[in-house]
Amino acid sequence: MNSVKMIKVGDKVAVNFNSAQFTLCHGTVCSIPCATGDSWIIEADDGNVHYISEGCTITKAPTG
Repeated sequence: MNSVKMIKVGDKVAVNFNSAQFTLCHGTVCSIPCATGDSWIIEADDGNVHYISEGCTITKAPTG
């Protein structure tokens, strides 16, 4: 996959529950899972930190 399209630490994202149209939060990626059992760590725009392990879709915000 082209590295421009990959989600990286520092990217702005939206976190959606089970690919639904319900967005849990918008924020910045602090950590990406590397192994089974790891979580995404997202710092939401409101300052809260969320650990997301499964059941969610992480969508990269458009850049530019």
